[in-house]
Amino acid sequence: TPVEGTILTVYREAVEKVRDLLRAYPERIEPLRALGLCIDVLGANALLCDAARFMAIHARAQGYDLPAYDLAGCGEIREFLADAGVRNVPQWYALIGVDENVYRRLHEYQLLVLMNGSYQRQAIPIHALWWDRVRQGRIPSSQAFNLALYCLDFALDERVDEHATLF
Repeated sequence: TPVEGTILTVYREAVEKVRDLLRAYPERIEPLRALGLCIDVLGANALLCDAARFMAIHARAQGYDLPAYDLAGCGEIREFLADAGVRNVPQWYALIGVDENVYRRLHEYQLLVLMNGSYQRQAIPIHALWWDRVRQGRIPSSQAFNLALYCLDFALDERVDEHATLF
């Protein structure tokens, strides 16, 4: 519809303007703030959440009925996993690109989940201490800045990608 097209055009222009601003003035924007700005401008196309809770968040968003305690074994968790083509929770996280080492310590991570212009999602695990390490200078701030630019580029990408970890 024309209204949807206008909204998508305004969204795309806003994302492009933020990306252009970050590229033009990288020294003027603190990298973690740049990343926060990107998450804000991407709106519903970016989600930062506790990694251990993401499967339940995603399942509920897909319309599956889960109990208050996500892994209680009741509700539609089994159907969700079966529909995804996996038998268990570790396999589901592997399906979205969370490797085994991260999965073993999933409670220590957040997931930054991005959606691109083709409605494909990508999950990026970020250790909960990463934010503090960037602030303390123990991790180069360029990592946060580059992640911010990557988020914007991914969101603007409208190509359908067959990469196995996109969902």
